[in-house]
Amino acid sequence: MGLAKLLIISLFLPNSLSLLVGSFRINGYRIILLAACLFSLSQLLNSRPRPSRTADRSVLAFGVWGVVALIANHEFSQALESGGIFFAETVGAYFIGRNCIASKDDIEKLAKFLIGAIIWLLVVTLPEMLTGVNVVWSLARVWGGASLSHIGERFGLTRAFGPFDHPIINGVICASLFGLAIKVYWRNKPIRVVAVILAAFTSISSGAVASIMVQSLIATWLSWTKGWRKQWVPLGLVLLIVYVILDLLSNRSGLKVIISYLTFSPGTAQWRLLIWEYGLDNVWANPLFGLGFNDWVRPEWMRSGSMDNFWLVNAVRYGVPGFLLLATVTLTLCRANAKHRESVLGGGWVIGVSGLIVSGCTVHFWNQAYVFFMFYLGLGAAICDFEVYSGKAAGKVAVPGK
Repeated sequence: MGLAKLLIISLFLPNSLSLLVGSFRINGYRIILLAACLFSLSQLLNSRPRPSRTADRSVLAFGVWGVVALIANHEFSQALESGGIFFAETVGAYFIGRNCIASKDDIEKLAKFLIGAIIWLLVVTLPEMLTGVNVVWSLARVWGGASLSHIGERFGLTRAFGPFDHPIINGVICASLFGLAIKVYWRNKPIRVVAVILAAFTSISSGAVASIMVQSLIATWLSWTKGWRKQWVPLGLVLLIVYVILDLLSNRSGLKVIISYLTFSPGTAQWRLLIWEYGLDNVWANPLFGLGFNDWVRPEWMRSGSMDNFWLVNAVRYGVPGFLLLATVTLTLCRANAKHRESVLGGGWVIGVSGLIVSGCTVHFWNQAYVFFMFYLGLGAAICDFEVYSGKAAGKVAVPGK
């Protein structure tokens, strides 16, 4: 679990302190991930079959396919450099989360460590939201880091970066811990759950707000249907019925209605719908290998190349196979953890990853947010396998390769 904690801590260091070796940017979490990749692969090859094996193999396939897609779209040297980083951040982060649990206590300890890190982040982000002063970036500038440029205000408040490269990254990471916080602290220390919500709000990001909203609804549903044998299938049917009603009663499509409520302004909602429309055109035009890091095709008046949809970005960059492999990892782990009704933290993980799935439809995950997402998927695999093996190994997981 020590390596997992070290990775988490490294994600809270500003990237402005990175070192450039040629065009290669080296920071704390990349060093850890590069070192973890070889060890993780050896564990995968030597481990016995386990419930999350499909997810493990799909992650590895996604990492390899991403490199292949980059080679198909760029010069070999550039593709190898970018592909190596992509592979390390994808596979390395996943397997650090995947192998971080060796006992029952480790699950709760790591959850509390993650939640505690988010709460401590308020020491930086809350003053920044209120005053516009970012202490972390100010210190980093003294030590030779780059300056921070704020991207504006919402509701008269500054969108807090914290130690990250963008408020969106701050919001995505903070909001994703809401589900685990509910399971760990809601009954005895609800103030910590409130603190996680506040930490997410300091980003004033629609992705963070959408994540909290979805997690709240799912947590409420699971609480109301606690005695039901099946909870997730009826929830899916309810969501489908709601979508159909919205589609029938509104003069807009159901998708447009939902996106309008997941953003802070009608203009932002319309812009994201345009991104979705033209982004899909790029996917169908390049379905196998995608575009890599090449610019996507869009009208001249859409000057910004930003694509605020994590799932769409992966389809555009790495083609349909890349998107399907990543979706397979995510949905496989959701289904596996949802089966274990008695797993408190497994349920919290499913709630949290549901928020990440939804926020990924409104924002993109990059840098620390992407590494955290892959680590979080690996953590879901670890929790799932522990629930299966704990009864067979007296509270211990069979460590791969041993």
